[in-house]
Amino acid sequence: MRLTPDYSTRLNHILCMNNELYINQLLDEYIQGKLSRKDAVAELVQQGVADAAFELDLHKAAVTALRQGTVIKQVKNIHQHYAQQKQSARIFTMKKPLAWMLRVAAVFLIALGAWFTYQYTTISSEKMYAQIYQAYNVNTDRAAIGEIVTHQMVEQFKAGDFPAVIKTYQGIPATNNREKFLTAIALQETGRFPEAILLLEQLVKENEEKKTRLYQDEAEFYLGLNYLKIKNNDAAKRLFKKIHDDPGHTFHERISQSVLQKMKWLR
Repeated sequence: MRLTPDYSTRLNHILCMNNELYINQLLDEYIQGKLSRKDAVAELVQQGVADAAFELDLHKAAVTALRQGTVIKQVKNIHQHYAQQKQSARIFTMKKPLAWMLRVAAVFLIALGAWFTYQYTTISSEKMYAQIYQAYNVNTDRAAIGEIVTHQMVEQFKAGDFPAVIKTYQGIPATNNREKFLTAIALQETGRFPEAILLLEQLVKENEEKKTRLYQDEAEFYLGLNYLKIKNNDAAKRLFKKIHDDPGHTFHERISQSVLQKMKWLR
């Protein structure tokens, strides 16, 4: 029986589609560990895939990249575009310029996927703390006009004598925002992070109740840092996003979009 040209074309199209589905199934089984690399390469070669090893590496990189979710939407778009062009190229005759462009896109995808994977798997609360941390320096004494200061806390803080700052605070019957904040930083610098958090949270709460902002920006920034130290990442994310979204915040420039993006990767 002689096939008509139209019927023959449709038949070839169906066969190509089935072959494409089978190849995709092989790639998925390889990624899932159901098929060894050696067997996958052999089967792909049998299905007419010229560069089987490259195809496996490309698919693995694409899957790894896509697992990062919203972080790599652009990579996902590149992968989808490449997959569509690749399928079309197997059905129809691929022109050399298009093949070259797709290969460049594939190499870019592998490199970008590897970079995102490295960033994602190596990020930690400690690394974020080190990146964001900024030592606090007392430039001016914010004592209120007419306030009588009976201690040397500011001088002790400037000298870096943090244990003395803490001891001084413990001897003050009624403390103000400046004394609370400097003591919280002294606690942070001596590794007593939960105590520093309690003091900073108290300062923020009192500011809200009294409708004041004395040391508010500083308290929010260093409270976020202390949250990172105890790995309360969700609380740290909320504070740093608040700082980033407020252009007038003292530490706005310290919390860049890049910092926020990395914070999303913390587990």
